[in-house]
Amino acid sequence: MILNTTPPPNWGSDEITRYIDVARNNSIATFVHKVSAYSTVSGISTIFEKLNTDHRDPESINAVLFLLRAHSAYLASVSLGMSGQLCEAYAVMRLCIENALYGHYVHMNSDVMEVWLSRHESEDNMKKVRDVFTIKNVMGSFHDKDERMANAIQTLYERTIDMGGHPNERGLMQTLKIKKVEGNTEYTSDYLAGDGPPLDLCLKSVAQVGGGVLFIFRHIFPERFEQVDVNRTLEGLAQNL
Repeated sequence: MILNTTPPPNWGSDEITRYIDVARNNSIATFVHKVSAYSTVSGISTIFEKLNTDHRDPESINAVLFLLRAHSAYLASVSLGMSGQLCEAYAVMRLCIENALYGHYVHMNSDVMEVWLSRHESEDNMKKVRDVFTIKNVMGSFHDKDERMANAIQTLYERTIDMGGHPNERGLMQTLKIKKVEGNTEYTSDYLAGDGPPLDLCLKSVAQVGGGVLFIFRHIFPERFEQVDVNRTLEGLAQNL
C-alpha cells in the first residue's frame, strides 16, 4: 500500500473519517505529552519485534502462531489507548493476554493443538474446544509454571474485563459525562478520551499487559530471548511497570 499524506476528496466530510482524524491527532498528542509512558510501550514493542524477526524452524511452531497474534494485539491496544479509545483498548489487551496463555497452553500440552485446529469440523469439536480452552485451564497451566507472574497476569486480566473487555460498570463509567442542560440531565460518553487519569491508567495497563505477555513467552522461548538479547531490557522495563 502506497502512503499518500494528502487526504482524498471528501475525506473529513463524514463522521467516520473525522473520527479517524481525531484519533490520529490524539495519538500524536499522547506521543508528545506522555513521553515516559510512550517510551515504555515502545520499548516493549521493540522486544516483540526482535522476537518476531526471522522465525525459521522455531522450537515451538504452535506457540509462535500465538506470539505473532499477541504482538499484533499489543500494537492494536497501544494504538487504541494512545488515541483515547480506552474501553476498546482494554478489550484488545484481553485478547493479547489470551493469545499468550493459549500459546503457553499448547506448548505445554501439544495434544490440545489438534483440538483447537478442528474447532469448526463439527458441533462436537466446537464444544470440545470450548471445554478445553477455558480461561481456568489456560491460566491454571501458566500458574503451575510461574505462580508469581500468573497472579500478576490474573490481576491484569480481571482489569481488562472490568475496564472494557466486557460491558462492565467501570468500563462504561470511565468516559461517561453527565451534565445539566436547560433543566434536563444529558448523558454522553467520550469515544475518544482526552488527557486525564483514565488515559494514564490505560497507558500503564497496556505496558503492564505487554510486559506480562513477554514474560509468559519467555517461559516458552528461553533460548530465543537469549539469542536476540532482550532479557536485560525486559527486566529493566519491568521495574517501571
